[in-house]
Amino acid sequence: MLVREIMTTDVVTVRPGSAIREAVGLLVKHRFTALPVVDSGGDLVGIVTETDLTALRRHDARSPRLREEMAGPVPVCVAEVATPNPITVQPWTDVADAVALMRETGHRSLPVVDGHRLVGIVTRGDVLRADDVPDSRIVAGARRMLDGYLGPGRGEVSVSDGVVVVRGVPDAERHTVAVLVHQVPGVRAVEIAEAS
Repeated sequence: MLVREIMTTDVVTVRPGSAIREAVGLLVKHRFTALPVVDSGGDLVGIVTETDLTALRRHDARSPRLREEMAGPVPVCVAEVATPNPITVQPWTDVADAVALMRETGHRSLPVVDGHRLVGIVTRGDVLRADDVPDSRIVAGARRMLDGYLGPGRGEVSVSDGVVVVRGVPDAERHTVAVLVHQVPGVRAVEIAEAS
């Protein structure tokens, strides 16, 4: 499954010159953890996260660090706190690779770009929703894959909790069938078994 199949395309963004208060309001309103920062042409130029914005919180009056914090300038726009050149994926990135990148970096979402242009965002929630498919839909999808590759009615398909068992596949076609069926949304694993 590719990122373009599960990504959100109606992305909430901010501009580099947007006020920090606006970014905070959008994060709170939408319950996001990050906002892509785009220029006037729609190109991704950065990302602003909850972490970036909570770091602006000053210590209280009893803190010995307050004096140095008050001596520095107070950021007012997103460009002053956003991370430039964020980690991204492309629409044709495999979802498994995007998940691995999220795990590796600890990010909850990744901007999706085509060149430099922001075309979407993929989140952990998008991945979970893609895997929340009833077994009946998985059977139908696997059946379509088999019919398209082997011909109508060839091979038997059963599914339990996202695990697909395919029977009656010629030995020479087992690997290809497993790869094809694994592309069906919601499939967690594929087993190719001997015909019953």
